[in-house]
Amino acid sequence: MMERGDYGSAKDLFQKAVRMNDNDYVAHYLLGRSLFHLKEYDSSEKELQRTIQLQPTRHPVAYVYLGDIAFARNDMQKAKEYWRKHTSLTLRFQAWIKGWQKLIMTRRWKKASFNTIPFTLR
Repeated sequence: MMERGDYGSAKDLFQKAVRMNDNDYVAHYLLGRSLFHLKEYDSSEKELQRTIQLQPTRHPVAYVYLGDIAFARNDMQKAKEYWRKHTSLTLRFQAWIKGWQKLIMTRRWKKASFNTIPFTLR
């Protein structure tokens, strides 16, 4: 639905998902995205904040949307903070991936544990 730009239908679907399970961070994230594209910024912000409350590092793009909402409200300071948070999480994730790639390339990955990788996302 969202791929086709049908944000209204997506909103309805994800609202049902959130009602079924308020702890589903993916449903909150997707509802927040749908609401953002419908320019329902207050509701979008609420859903994206709930996403971050449930899983602070799982959806770094939530911070981009929050930054865009702040920007639309002319709050440049808050927008920068959200965008910086996104960049920070993205760089940490990239470092984590590079660590795993290095282990795989050196064939030591079978002996590696999750805790041996620097900058793990927990």
